[in-house]
Amino acid sequence: GCAVVVFGGGTPTGAFGGALVQTASSGGLGLNNGGDDIFLFDDLANLIVSLTYGSEGNNDQSITRDPDITGGTPLVLHSGAAGSGGALASPGTRVDGTSFSGCSAPACGITPGIGTATCNTFTAGAGNDTYDLTIPYSGVEAGTTVVNNSGSGTIGGDDP
Repeated sequence: GCAVVVFGGGTPTGAFGGALVQTASSGGLGLNNGGDDIFLFDDLANLIVSLTYGSEGNNDQSITRDPDITGGTPLVLHSGAAGSGGALASPGTRVDGTSFSGCSAPACGITPGIGTATCNTFTAGAGNDTYDLTIPYSGVEAGTTVVNNSGSGTIGGDDP
């Protein structure tokens, strides 16, 4: 029982309440501002749920069931749904922003390896050496690297 958020394209960023996030793999995916039918099938082509919405779309916000999950049609504007606090959308979460049961935020999942430091220049005087620091890692988004550097640092010891 977790949520799925499907985007028509782009590179979605965010936690989305721990929901499964998918992006259309080719072309695009979009819904009209009113009058669409949505069908959700499992991997054996069994219909899980269907939904039809009408003119309640086209208001620059999500439409949702009210009450959340169990409400019928017509769908209502997200900002007017009970518990929404006036929010325009809640992708991947319940209308109040809490996660669905069965969803959990992804764990950190990064495992750092053994780091190495290589001296690039050795210059007499304090604070004049430069080093390359390499820390291999594996796990979640191992192809993504973000380096925050203050521009300088201090290393102590007998022969830094």
